Amino acid sequence: MIIDEKGRLFKKINIIDLALILIIVISVVSTVYKFGFSKHKDVGSANTKITYVVKVKAVRDVASDALKVGDALYEKTTKKPIGKITDKKVDVAKESVNMSNGTLSKEVEIPDKYDVYLTIEGEGLVSDEGYFLDGSYQIGVFSSVEFFSKFVDTTGTVTEIK
Repeated sequence: MIIDEKGRLFKKINIIDLALILIIVISVVSTVYKFGFSKHKDVGSANTKITYVVKVKAVRDVASDALKVGDALYEKTTKKPIGKITDKKVDVAKESVNMSNGTLSKEVEIPDKYDVYLTIEGEGLVSDEGYFLDGSYQIGVFSSVEFFSKFVDTTGTVTEIK
């Protein structure tokens, strides 16, 4: 018989000990697989220049002026760098307005507000899964980016990835 009267397997190891050893082995194997053989294992390498455009919508002139070419930008949550501003374009902010008949009018200007288009160049990984700034922060067209610089903290939308 494989299990004796004391619950030992082959008269050497207890079944509870065997179950504990199996749990530990399965945990180690799954951890190695997840972090060692994952298809995203090289996401931490940041070696490709990624140039993208972010639209910061309807900000006051103070925020617009605070965003300067050459400023470094950081992601709000992780505080990791997401690039430097290489170009800046400022337009008068506009939005569509609902008419009393239920239709949308043409775009009208928002007084004292500006749309700022920032061209940002960052380091990251380009793969089939997308664009990863600093190797971990994923961006895509129409994705929202919360960022800050030395003088401003705001949110923008990625409009283009070059």
